[in-house]
Amino acid sequence: MSWMEFGHLEYDGVGFFLAPFLAIAQGINVVILKKSYKTFISSSPQASFEVFSLFHSGLVSVGLALPALISYLKSVISYDASWEIIDYVLISMSVVFMACYKFSEYWLIFNTDLSVYFCLEHTKFFIGSIGQWFLQNMAHASVYAGVGKMLFITSCIQFWQANEKIEKKIKHVNTE
Repeated sequence: MSWMEFGHLEYDGVGFFLAPFLAIAQGINVVILKKSYKTFISSSPQASFEVFSLFHSGLVSVGLALPALISYLKSVISYDASWEIIDYVLISMSVVFMACYKFSEYWLIFNTDLSVYFCLEHTKFFIGSIGQWFLQNMAHASVYAGVGKMLFITSCIQFWQANEKIEKKIKHVNTE
């Protein structure tokens, strides 16, 4: 559902065509991650969620270290750019943010249903997009972005209503 946010796709035609593949790849990644977690937990009595999160995020970091280093070495940052104290704070806090972000993302993946996880994931991007509108004084607000937000709100309402009906049916069956 997150690739349907037209506001993210309005400036790049290639992104528009590749977005469904990204959504499919993200879904496959989550399914593989859940299977890996179940295998890891069943392999040892000392295995825990925290250890799995540490190993997985560590392996991903090692795998992405070389591409990140190459990207860093090829980038050119102007020395006359005005750096403010907030820039230094944001850069230093990004390490803490990413650790907490990945841990909470893993927790959501392993402790919620996939449909609930992806709905919450898109809600995060939706709220971030609205925050971007306010920070940029609605500079990038467009008809596409507005339609995407209305589509998200209506589909989110439908999703949670359907989810409540399913939970009521499950509770009714369990009480009998």
